[in-house]
Amino acid sequence: MSKKQQTSKKPIGRPRIHLIDRKRHNLNIERNAKFDADLEAARKALAGIWGVDVSTITQTDAVRAAVSFFATTKF
Repeated sequence: MSKKQQTSKKPIGRPRIHLIDRKRHNLNIERNAKFDADLEAARKALAGIWGVDVSTITQTDAVRAAVSFFATTKF
């Protein structure tokens, strides 16, 4: 099987714009009733620990705190 030779030295296709790759901000988490209930329980627990109202704890804060807790806990 032979490879086709490129006829020109120019790159084919759209050139890269050489910007820094963006950091990913959103996680694709499959939401269901159990996850939502656990998330609400985490928000209430954080509100109790931090001594603030539950409405000030965002879902993102709750997920970040849960992930960091389980990342540092030894099982």
